[in-house]
Amino acid sequence: MPVTPEIASVAFSPDSKRLLVSHTNGSTEIRDPVSGVPLEMLADGAKGNFPNGQAAFSPDGKLILAETRRGIVRVFDAGVLDVRPLPLRRGAALAVSVERVADALRGSGIQAWQAQSGQPLKEWKVQMGFPPVRFNADGTLLATASPGNNFTVWNAVTGVPMATFSGHTAAIDELEFSQDSAHIASAGQDDTVRVWAIKSGRLLASIPRPAGRIALNPDGSRVAVTPRAGLPKLEIFDVQFRREGRGMVL
Repeated sequence: MPVTPEIASVAFSPDSKRLLVSHTNGSTEIRDPVSGVPLEMLADGAKGNFPNGQAAFSPDGKLILAETRRGIVRVFDAGVLDVRPLPLRRGAALAVSVERVADALRGSGIQAWQAQSGQPLKEWKVQMGFPPVRFNADGTLLATASPGNNFTVWNAVTGVPMATFSGHTAAIDELEFSQDSAHIASAGQDDTVRVWAIKSGRLLASIPRPAGRIALNPDGSRVAVTPRAGLPKLEIFDVQFRREGRGMVL
């Protein structure tokens, strides 16, 4: 009996009509977020173009950037692959946006590059907890896990911290921005997924789920959650009403 591979990352398209799902065996597809029906296969496990990686849509939804062990793979809507190798540090957490790429290593800070050219942009020392690190859609904001079960949102251009968010009672495993950069979701080892308003710092929802991966739709009104245990089920929740919208097996 075939074993369904664990989900490595999920991401909504800018119009919320597509869900990008990649698995740890390298298989990656686009699915309908309502029905769960596959719409397009971008890579299969045999080719392994997207192993264990993050993936992000460009603001127009035509370009997908995805992490590989070699650096960044750019996938155009025509299906053309273009690999841009970057000097990533072994063991570092990787953040990907359509404009910038950064890696963060505990004790060594963050370094960033321009995604299209690979040109180094900035390197700065920060006090970090364990990964994750995440960019917003255009690469102007960066979120990092902080010591003490908190996370910080930074100005990714200047390296200046903007706000620190507190509320989790255990270490944070996942962070994801909404496409409009107005909201951010966090998932912690306290088995909760939380959604925050970035400007005000207000907690909008706390959902009791032990999450593996999370994704916000463009306006932050829905959050997709995969289980930490490695099961292939993905659930989508309405943030305003904190209710489950749909569960699907991928």
